[in-house]
Amino acid sequence: MGTTHRTEMLRALGHPVRVRILTRMNAPKRRLSPRGFCEETGLDLSKVSYHFRALAHAGLITEVDRVPVRGSMKHIYVANDRTEAWSKEYECLPDAVKRAFAATALREPVEAVGRSIDAGVFESRPESHLSWDSMWVDDEGWRKLGALFDETLKAALAIRDECEERMSNPTTEGAWVASYLISSFPSSPPPEEVDRI
Repeated sequence: MGTTHRTEMLRALGHPVRVRILTRMNAPKRRLSPRGFCEETGLDLSKVSYHFRALAHAGLITEVDRVPVRGSMKHIYVANDRTEAWSKEYECLPDAVKRAFAATALREPVEAVGRSIDAGVFESRPESHLSWDSMWVDDEGWRKLGALFDETLKAALAIRDECEERMSNPTTEGAWVASYLISSFPSSPPPEEVDRI
């Protein structure tokens, strides 16, 4: 990746609103306008439009349509690559940018869980799954855990691609949105239990 492109990537991913825009455009993959994003998030349209332009300038999204709406123009964009295609660029980011990116990126799935529970659909299918755990590991265990999650992600993405091939229009009958979150990270150890008298 060239220095100029890396600089644009840093600028684009350095703002939490831009990370949220990219996440919303990729989970699931869809077209999105600044106005539509504002309706979903309640953010200010002029500021959001600026962030869409910055993402387009960085080559992360592309304007694909313009629709006249009440005397103005609605600009519609698509993401150029799915989120998983940016791993090499992510590795080049400074730690401070990675931390900001992670905090913002994790906000979206947490909010998606909340929306699903509030709408009463989280438990609507018997195959719904929820797991969370922390465990002690060494370097070998950590590598194995990472490899397991990498393979799981690849398998999930293959299922996504199969579904896209089967469905000419994802809004057809029988199609619905499924969400998943795969994450492994070093965690602070729990405090030692202290006997109290």
